[in-house]
Amino acid sequence: MALNHLSQEQQTVYQQFQMIQELRRNEIQDSQPLTVQGYLTMGVVKDAPPTNYDDNIRLQRERTERIQQYTRDLNQLYARYAELGNQKRALLDQLTELAQQAQAGR
Repeated sequence: MALNHLSQEQQTVYQQFQMIQELRRNEIQDSQPLTVQGYLTMGVVKDAPPTNYDDNIRLQRERTERIQQYTRDLNQLYARYAELGNQKRALLDQLTELAQQAQAGR
């Protein structure tokens, strides 16, 4: 039962990792230089961003902060996934040891 729980949690963490990785990838693609005519986002031309220099700098800073946050989130999820893997491995080792003891006791 504990092994099942660890596997399910690890799967959830993996799915979260994939979603955030895709968000980060899209944010990086969207952070290409802005133009006055418009810019592409996921293959679609959007309305022109603000032409004001300060607005463009603010938008770029916000994108950079989002990318950095996504990177931190990915690192935390990766560490959690690895931790769960270690817990599963330890549990499997215990189960193997118990099975060997049971075999020896027969």
